[in-house]
Amino acid sequence: MNFYQRLGIFGLVILALVIFGHIRQSGTEKKLSEKPVMNVESSDALEKTEKALEKAEKKALEKTETKLSEQVATGSEAELRDRVNAYWQHKIKGEFAEAYLYEHPNFRKGVNLTNYVKGFVGGMAWQKVDIESVSTEKESATVLLKINYILVGIYTPNEGLTRNIRDYWQWSDDHWYHRFKPSRKDSKQ
Repeated sequence: MNFYQRLGIFGLVILALVIFGHIRQSGTEKKLSEKPVMNVESSDALEKTEKALEKAEKKALEKTETKLSEQVATGSEAELRDRVNAYWQHKIKGEFAEAYLYEHPNFRKGVNLTNYVKGFVGGMAWQKVDIESVSTEKESATVLLKINYILVGIYTPNEGLTRNIRDYWQWSDDHWYHRFKPSRKDSKQ
């Protein structure tokens, strides 16, 4: 046997001892051929979590839809101001499930509650929102807001930052609903 063959055998023996020692130290006597893909318990926990999220989403939707159906819809500027204030107060308080129900029904068809909430994790925390002006035209409205916010994880003054933004709303199914951008009808005009 030459030098390289002895070195190869010696290396294999050391590797086997290291692996055997690691397995014994971990307190498990698993076979090396076993490859755990996913623990059954963690799979069950993941499934339960997903079901709980779906159940909470349905419950929140039913609760808010009931409240919305009880409101008398007039389409007035006063109702719009009330809806804008309620929407932003939910976002300020971190009540994204409630804010989700103020989003336009077409938006909710494409984005479920879980993904909606994930979109607000980190980044920005709203502190105060004031309505500066309201402009309505037929079934759409543009609301100019003065927003006070802080950027999470980035230095901001104690009083936060202030910015004016345009907030878009559309009259649909006897209620004002939030839109992230103007409706297509408005952008063509």
